Amino acid sequence: GGHRMKWIRGVLRVAAALTVVAFGYWLAGGDLAVARVALREAATHYRAALALLPRLTVQAQRHDAMELDLAMKLGHVLMQTDGFAAEATIASFARARELASRLGQTDACVVACSAFGASLWAGGRFAEGLALLEQFGTEELAALKPMSRVFRALVVGLIKFHLGALEEAHGIAQATLRELAAMPAQDLQD
Repeated sequence: GGHRMKWIRGVLRVAAALTVVAFGYWLAGGDLAVARVALREAATHYRAALALLPRLTVQAQRHDAMELDLAMKLGHVLMQTDGFAAEATIASFARARELASRLGQTDACVVACSAFGASLWAGGRFAEGLALLEQFGTEELAALKPMSRVFRALVVGLIKFHLGALEEAHGIAQATLRELAAMPAQDLQD
């Protein structure tokens, strides 16, 4: 009885430790695959890491932050491999948006909404995409990292263009170009 329970607890501890190690390897493998532009491989690695995530014993907020990071990485890869309007791409960014909002990470939420909005735009769901991107107030937008603001503005401009608001879309494009031109080089990355 007692030895058996001790053995079982030991096996469970080893399994938990191996899960943590495996998770790290899948995440690192996905990042390496992205660096090599092996995007389908990266998607496989990120999906494997996401599958292991529920088995990790981390506090809820840390779990959500890890899942947010993976959902964003997977979504960006899926955008390139499966397309903007693919169901998996949309699901990944919808989940990222939900997590970023729950965690109070406005920058990540805006980027996730922008990517999700691009997916909605690609699927012809212009009004939904625009509503998603126009939910942020002036103060929230001003506090964003510069490239987050640019990414959002580009998607809003695309949607406005396709809705026939050509002057407004042109104004957004011009303002975005001015913002990009004024940005220091270190801010030109997300």
